[in-house]
Amino acid sequence: MAGYTATLTDVESGHRDSTQLMGTQGKPSGGWAWKVCGALMLVALCGAAALFFVWHAQTQDKSQTNVIEPQAHTKESHDPHHAVQEIAGNARAAIHLEGEFNPEVNKTSVLWRDGDGQSFYKGGLVLKDNEIIIPQSGLYFVYSQASFRVRCSPRDDHSNQHLPLTHTVMRWSDSFNDQKPLLTAVRSACKREAQGSDSSERWYNAVYLGAVFSLEEGDRLWTQTNRLSDVEGEDGKTFFGLFAL
Repeated sequence: MAGYTATLTDVESGHRDSTQLMGTQGKPSGGWAWKVCGALMLVALCGAAALFFVWHAQTQDKSQTNVIEPQAHTKESHDPHHAVQEIAGNARAAIHLEGEFNPEVNKTSVLWRDGDGQSFYKGGLVLKDNEIIIPQSGLYFVYSQASFRVRCSPRDDHSNQHLPLTHTVMRWSDSFNDQKPLLTAVRSACKREAQGSDSSERWYNAVYLGAVFSLEEGDRLWTQTNRLSDVEGEDGKTFFGLFAL
């Protein structure tokens, strides 16, 4: 039977191999650390993406909630007369009058009506002797419109070309013990010559007035209008009113 004798060289060689093996097993490698860092970064990116998605969804919901649906455009929404009536209806004191020319009742002014059509009054404002009486001092928006339908002359007749139409709101106040124009405007009728020789052709226009004034208790307001026979009396064409601010 053959025998095996360990030499000093073999013992030292085995000791070095054993030491190297133990060092390799006890020290963690650098690749494993990078893998851990990469996994953590991936988790962080996923969390950030989830948060961004939630924020974006909430923002979209809010923007859709705040969207105002466009309203249908109607004739009333563009009618200044209709808009003024709505504001006046919400005022604490207001009056709105419809007008026409009736020579059997009043030959010098438009006749104002407070009991028919779209007329109304409230808050102490009243119509008396074709005048509006102010019940208390304050700021008021005063407005009026006179609509005209004028017969223009034929082309060869220039007698009424550029005929002026005037409409004025007058004021009497005890503070100056006199009457003065509060609002006034002028328009020119028949600015273009009538076509042909048909004398029945008419020219249409409206004179509108409106502004804010400081009025005093007891003030009286009325209108003065020329070409009264040409004033249109249909509802919504000729009116007079005011409301407190």
